[in-house]
Amino acid sequence: MAARASVLDLRKNILDAETGQQGYLLTGREEYLAPYNLALGPISDLLRVLDTHYGSDPKSKAVLDQLRGRVKLRLSLIAETGAACSCSRLAL
Repeated sequence: MAARASVLDLRKNILDAETGQQGYLLTGREEYLAPYNLALGPISDLLRVLDTHYGSDPKSKAVLDQLRGRVKLRLSLIAETGAACSCSRLAL
């Protein structure tokens, strides 16, 4: 049950990060980055929790490693898009 809750919390935090980024991109207002910034810590913690639940099973660990890679990629894309938007606003 704790593992399922962790997966759902992970999904929620990723969505919060995306929502914060989208608000910032639409408005340019820094306060919209709050959900993004608040989501980063729990995402790492939740991945560690999932690792304790599934890390001992090789098949589950492979799925978890793939998930970790996708989460890392998504967060990188969010950060890069936000940084590019900040740079373009400064150039104006």
